[in-house]
Amino acid sequence: MKRCLVLAIVFIAFPTWAQCWKVENLRGYSAAASDHYKFVEDGFTGKKFYIKITAKKADLETSGTGSDLDYIPISATSMVGMYTIDTKQTIETWMVNGDKAFMTRVRQGFEGLDATMAFVGDVTGKC
Repeated sequence: MKRCLVLAIVFIAFPTWAQCWKVENLRGYSAAASDHYKFVEDGFTGKKFYIKITAKKADLETSGTGSDLDYIPISATSMVGMYTIDTKQTIETWMVNGDKAFMTRVRQGFEGLDATMAFVGDVTGKC
């Protein structure tokens, strides 16, 4: 009985989830400094994103390439990515909710490329 209790505590304290989703058709809106922060329709045509989340690591690949951001898992279905060098910063979030995925990005220090973005995509499969 004690052994079962110890095993249950170990599994609760150290989740072992690992997930990978393929996301396509990412569409939404962005507002960039170059457009005077006017919101416009935006998206990633033809791109495939692969979201990989484990209890200790998170990663994003885009059609075979990696990302410059360092990602950390927030939950079994969400992660946050960050990139900082000098005064340039990017913060990105990803969350999977059933057959949809949500992505937000904020970028500053890139002059005309400073922007905020919000997108919704389709989860089209598992990796």
